[in-house]
Amino acid sequence: MNHCRKTIAVLLAAALFGAALTACAPAGTTGQTPGTEEPGTTPETPGTTPENPGTGDVFDTGTTPEGILGLSHESGVYASDLLLSVSAGEASHTIYYTLDGSMPTEDSLCYSAPIVIRDEGASRDYLLTDAVAAWYDSLYAPRGTYEYETGNACTVVRLLEVDAQGNEVARKTKTYFIREKGAAAFELPVISLSLPQENAVAFYTDIEEEPKERAEMEYFDFASDERFALNTQIKVGGNWTKWFPYHTMNVNFNKDENDEKNEPVTVKVFGDRPARDGSELTDFKRFRLHCGGNSQNITWFGDAFVQRVAAEIAPERGEMVQTATTGYRPCEVYINGEYWGMYAIREHYADVYFEQNYGVDKDDVILIDRSHYVVEGDSAYEDDAVFNTRYHFEVAEDDEEERGMAYATELFDALYAAVGLAEAGDMDGYARAIADLGDMIDVQSLTDLILVQFYTGNWDFMSNNIKMWRTANVDPENPYADGKWRFCLHDLDFSFEFAWGDNGLSGANGYLLYDQSDYSYSVDSFDPAYMESAPYTYRPGVNYLDFYLGNAYLNYNGVGTLSPENTCLFSAFVYDEDFRETFAARSQEIAEIYTSDAALEILDEMEEEVDTPIQRHVLRWNRTQWNDSFDYSVWKNKLSNTRAVLASRTNCYGIYPNNDYLDRQIEAAFWRYLNDISYDA
Repeated sequence: MNHCRKTIAVLLAAALFGAALTACAPAGTTGQTPGTEEPGTTPETPGTTPENPGTGDVFDTGTTPEGILGLSHESGVYASDLLLSVSAGEASHTIYYTLDGSMPTEDSLCYSAPIVIRDEGASRDYLLTDAVAAWYDSLYAPRGTYEYETGNACTVVRLLEVDAQGNEVARKTKTYFIREKGAAAFELPVISLSLPQENAVAFYTDIEEEPKERAEMEYFDFASDERFALNTQIKVGGNWTKWFPYHTMNVNFNKDENDEKNEPVTVKVFGDRPARDGSELTDFKRFRLHCGGNSQNITWFGDAFVQRVAAEIAPERGEMVQTATTGYRPCEVYINGEYWGMYAIREHYADVYFEQNYGVDKDDVILIDRSHYVVEGDSAYEDDAVFNTRYHFEVAEDDEEERGMAYATELFDALYAAVGLAEAGDMDGYARAIADLGDMIDVQSLTDLILVQFYTGNWDFMSNNIKMWRTANVDPENPYADGKWRFCLHDLDFSFEFAWGDNGLSGANGYLLYDQSDYSYSVDSFDPAYMESAPYTYRPGVNYLDFYLGNAYLNYNGVGTLSPENTCLFSAFVYDEDFRETFAARSQEIAEIYTSDAALEILDEMEEEVDTPIQRHVLRWNRTQWNDSFDYSVWKNKLSNTRAVLASRTNCYGIYPNNDYLDRQIEAAFWRYLNDISYDA
């Protein structure tokens, strides 16, 4: 058994990592702390400043560690450089460690004296950052070289204790932040991920393989002193955006690296956000670290903003939008000690989510993901999935009966058939079909889903980004376990995209309204030539209900229409007069919920929360795959434009029930669809 590294390797490691090292010896004691004679200070409690902060060669030496991998300092933030002392369970044991995120082995650095931990942000190597930048440049050349600034880092220490026979005794991973301001340096929670460097590089560059990796995760909320640490799986998230250098991570910590169940995390990750039934939301087993999706270099939190408006304004008015929404909490992420930017912690739509929020049995949940990206073998789910490429959906499937596929196919066949009956003029058959569909779908949930998309002008919908769920069985004690399909707000990154242009509202009176001084638009008079002549951009005046019902002018590529298979989820109900009346009435209720003042209040709060962290973030991620620049001024400008749109809604959209624009938009869209009149006719 070779417990020791060669002296030259030890000295090299000391030079690279700033560790106080000698040739390896059993780690029963820590030795005298260099440069001090006093026992030092205790670890900093978040929100306080150490009595002896120390600078230069004056170190915080912490407490005297004892026991198996005993530590002089716990993970956290410190206002001064520190000397990390480590103790073994027995004098004959040896401790190995790494500072690059890799798993310690007997070939790693060997502990023999306290490890120096200091803020080396400006001087350390950024190997992972450099590797991802090189991949970006090779993938998207000649669009431009990816630029970034470094200097923001922490130290991750991974430790291994072995006995005299070389058997593993214990492992630990600890993260240390040295900041002069201490805990006050962090406005948001912090997540530290550590994994072998080659795995981290593969996770960000082998996108076609949809990599999954194991990582050690530490979560710190320095404001509340809440924290947890565990082993987790990380998986690349997103469809289009997974090809961005800065992309979403799905984090699943239900099981550890040995496939053993982890205890649920009881930390209030989403603050005071309640579950759907009003109970406290805790016991997490997974979440997403969302990159902002397609709005990552625009407002960054576009989807979260729309969902927060839906979830937070409505209850205050005694009304609740009948769609699922996910919690949001911005944080900052470090990978192997390198600053990796700002991410949004989001709940993950999965069986556990519906159990937490709706009180249903997670094993009874069926979840559909509808996307025009659906291709067999390219699953949105971490487990096996089954696919329907006619109606463009996949179902997370884990039972032999394939009940989810059967129920989902039955639904879409019924929707498609209802459209066929109406188009054939068989209104008696259609009425029976609608009655049956009312037993299969929570129609108010569908209505609310469409109206929120309509309100926010989201074009990336109907053929894409629809998540639906139901229970396989009926529980008469739970209104959400009635076997009906319900809907989730999901991926609204392109909401308010009309506000993204540099000119904001220039020449427009608000987005979902034709400017009456320039364009005539009503049930009896509209101008298809306008849309035929306009370029395929997202201009004021677009009626998104037209798009959701199959008109061509707003397709992603600017050509073609949404197929009946894509639109039948909505169009199947449009022939029903009762549905049209209910839809119009509900639109006024939704409009009243989305008052400009209330929406602006949430926007202001979300902007203020990340105003300082995003100034660090834009130094790390200041390009997209299109080589669009992103900096603090761009972000502020996009938010200013969004704010102008929201403010204008009080006069032009129909926020006030007496305003007739909203009714005219809906009436015109339905009228055109039922009379088979389209812009490209």
